[in-house]
Amino acid sequence: VILLMGVGGAAAGGIWIGVVGALRHYRAVNETISSLLMAYIAIALMNHLVEGPLRDPASLNKPSTQPLADIYRIGNIPGMEVHWGLVVGILACVLSWLLIEKTRWGFAARIAGGNVRAAQVQGLA
Repeated sequence: VILLMGVGGAAAGGIWIGVVGALRHYRAVNETISSLLMAYIAIALMNHLVEGPLRDPASLNKPSTQPLADIYRIGNIPGMEVHWGLVVGILACVLSWLLIEKTRWGFAARIAGGNVRAAQVQGLA
């Protein structure tokens, strides 16, 4: 279930940012502005869902959803008060560093993003 939630979240995020890309491509809208506006739309959408259809009827003064069952929670590392998300975050950072610093793709991304002339010399642009 957790893996399916991650894949679903990644797909939804890809579609969400795809709107920004489509606005840039078809309407020449600045992607910085449109992504900031999309963030405000996302906040408004989540506020609507939490205060509306997903609201827990037992919460009186504060809008909140019903708590997840324990089976759907990741939990803490056994014997520690540290969430497994910390381990996942550290692994993601290490893998990102390896991707950028130790692969051809990372080299191409660094060169193309840093200096157009250097990218042309390397045959990347």
